[in-house]
Amino acid sequence: MDRLSTGIPDLDELLGGGVERNSLTEFYSPSFNVLRLLYHRLILSLVGDGVISIHAQEFSGLDPYLLRSMARRLGVDWNLVEANFRIARGFKVEDVLALVDAAAHLSVPVVLIFDPLLHGGGPDLSWRIRDLIKRATVVSINRGSTHPRGGRYHSHTVHALIRMSPLGEAVRVELVKHPSLPSSTTYITMGELMGEWGGQRPLLEWL
Repeated sequence: MDRLSTGIPDLDELLGGGVERNSLTEFYSPSFNVLRLLYHRLILSLVGDGVISIHAQEFSGLDPYLLRSMARRLGVDWNLVEANFRIARGFKVEDVLALVDAAAHLSVPVVLIFDPLLHGGGPDLSWRIRDLIKRATVVSINRGSTHPRGGRYHSHTVHALIRMSPLGEAVRVELVKHPSLPSSTTYITMGELMGEWGGQRPLLEWL
């Protein structure tokens, strides 16, 4: 299958080579910090194809300083990010529904949705998100511990479901659901999420 790399080798291996094109892949975690780092990392890993992010948040969210710092550590050309990445923010469920509908009519290869069910939306939003795969590869980043926000019904609508559980400086990554792969587990470090350099680097290179 044609797949997109997450930029994290162990995570790609867990997914059978990466995120499958024209599918709905969802990552969820009880840790907002893990989700936040993964979000920024995926933007940079997938930006070569062109990415639009639907960001459902009331406060905080995308950190351009973190994104730029990650891009430097990963060797991603910032001009590519500026040319290929667009973000739209939804402050209420009606905004998110409208943005998902709008994304379905854009010729953007990758749609990244952060905290999709923060404002609610239920089954209607879940199925609209799933319907996007007719036109794009959809990656959703959701909150939750035993299940992602939206519960079992929402979990049913996704193709691949990955739980990320923080363990100090490590993250346990579990493939909960996949159409062709068995459940499996791997571990990555918080440094891998951030795009760490090997060895010591000058402090200014992290700013």
